[in-house]
Amino acid sequence: MNLKLNSLMQLLILFTLAAGLVTIAQSIITTGVVYLMSDFSVTSTQAQWSYSVFLLVVGVMIPLSAYISRRFRARSIFFFSLIIFLIGSVICYFSTSLIILIIGRILQGIGNSIIMPYVQILLLRTIPEEKWQTYMGLYGLVIAIAPVLGSFIGGFVITFYGWRALFSFFTVASIILLLLGIIFVKDNTPTEDYPLDYLSVVLSIIGCAGVMLGFTNVAY
Repeated sequence: MNLKLNSLMQLLILFTLAAGLVTIAQSIITTGVVYLMSDFSVTSTQAQWSYSVFLLVVGVMIPLSAYISRRFRARSIFFFSLIIFLIGSVICYFSTSLIILIIGRILQGIGNSIIMPYVQILLLRTIPEEKWQTYMGLYGLVIAIAPVLGSFIGGFVITFYGWRALFSFFTVASIILLLLGIIFVKDNTPTEDYPLDYLSVVLSIIGCAGVMLGFTNVAY
């Protein structure tokens, strides 16, 4: 019993670290919009899609968290989401156009939107009910601070090392977490044949994309 509990706690800690990492990625690029405009010869509205598309993906993917958490094991979710995030970071680092950068940001957003809600689900499965408020508060603190910290770190790094250095950091950090996952993630959480409402997913994509596109071009 203690061994199982320790295994779940290790998994929860690694997921929390991963959630902090991918949440920083959400806002860290905002301070580099001017540099993206210069490097890719695009307008400010176009450059801001490097940030907006991340939020769009999160808005579409988070409603799928119930399906993902019931259909797949925690170990699979951990490695899949971090590998997707890692691939997105590498694509962003080597991007030669804004379109390629946006593709990388989409992949980063997928990784973020899988990890973030799953930590809360895992927390409720792992922590005794009488301690839920404490641990949910601590997790909320991590998620609240990470975007602010991301903007601060992003401004500093971009000023001295350029915006590509941001994605080299995410690449290295993701690899470290994946290696730690290979060592410590021994989870065997249960799964079930949970149905997916494909129509709702399609409508969610259309709705979120429409709202985001509308707000992005409101100035026109």
